[in-house]
Amino acid sequence: MIYADFPYYQDFYAGRSITDAAVFRTAAARSSEYIDAVTFGRINGKVLQNKSLKEKIQNCCCAIAEAINEYQIYGTYSSDGVGSVKSESQHNYSVTYSTPIESLGALLGSNATLNDYLRNIAMRYLGSTGLMYRGVY
Repeated sequence: MIYADFPYYQDFYAGRSITDAAVFRTAAARSSEYIDAVTFGRINGKVLQNKSLKEKIQNCCCAIAEAINEYQIYGTYSSDGVGSVKSESQHNYSVTYSTPIESLGALLGSNATLNDYLRNIAMRYLGSTGLMYRGVY
């Protein structure tokens, strides 16, 4: 189940970094799979009936979808300027782009991984809901 759709992303989450509905759908699907993993599959119809919880889940889905999308393009080596410029030279023009791992390291610390970044996002939105609790209900 995908927890957020493109109209929700644009209208309620006010997302602007993903402009293509198909790209968002793919990223939201991966995001929803991640949310299911960190919530131990606890999100069901009963949980989604709670308007406050549903909104937190949808916002989390959008934020993680953006992170996944940015991870895929941020730091990608490319001649058209996509990605983060790591260094430039002037004579005999040369540009070096950061890798996604280097970009995450700059954001979260030198040993950070994509999973660390996604977990931080999930904790921000779902940490207070009980959905990420590792014990038994």
